[in-house]
Amino acid sequence: SFLKIIGRGCSAVADKIESWDALFTTTTCALKERGVGTTHRKWIANCVELYKKGIDPFEVPIPKRQKRYMREVRRAQALRRSKGLL
Repeated sequence: SFLKIIGRGCSAVADKIESWDALFTTTTCALKERGVGTTHRKWIANCVELYKKGIDPFEVPIPKRQKRYMREVRRAQALRRSKGLL
């Protein structure tokens, strides 16, 4: 399936798209009315446009955050807790 190949959890919304032709003619507004989330709508629309231009679908992994970033987030949360803001 096209949605399984492009990844990022798009295969979960496959039941909301009736057919292959519907996938390529459906607008993002129509996907929104069917209950497809924003990130999935954008990713599906992007991959469909690339496929129309002749680029085969491929999965792009979501980059993981660096450990240092997560350390900074935890430090900021601890500071907020100590000040009673969280």
